[in-house]
Amino acid sequence: MTPGYLFDLFIINEVRKEKMSGRLDFEVEHDLDQQNGFYLREMGKYLLEISAGTRPGIFRKNKNYDVSVKETENANLIETLYKLYQRHSELWDLEDVRRDKNNTDKERLAAADRVSIVNKKRNDLVEQIDEVIKSDLSKIKLPAPPVN
Repeated sequence: MTPGYLFDLFIINEVRKEKMSGRLDFEVEHDLDQQNGFYLREMGKYLLEISAGTRPGIFRKNKNYDVSVKETENANLIETLYKLYQRHSELWDLEDVRRDKNNTDKERLAAADRVSIVNKKRNDLVEQIDEVIKSDLSKIKLPAPPVN
């Protein structure tokens, strides 16, 4: 697991809350908030471990599908996180089209085909987040934590 993957999970929850605003039970929204708190805490641990060299910062998925589909690379973490948020929002909307029985088969199939492309780009963004974080953390050296 990497920070990019944790950001991915965090953003999925945020998109879910946005898209289902007003339709989520209090308990569900509270659970999503608790999950996000866990992800943030784990991100902090991971960042410290990566900067200390005790955790790898990147785990490549090495997927061989849609090799011609690539997300534009960006070394700006905030822009990459925002792009990941946009991809998840787009996936949510495409999945709504794909599931809606009122749409024609052609519309539903087009949405399903687009899901594959957007999901590949989402995976690229998760890896880019890991690359940016690893690169930024490699520029600093944190002192070793005190031994108890």
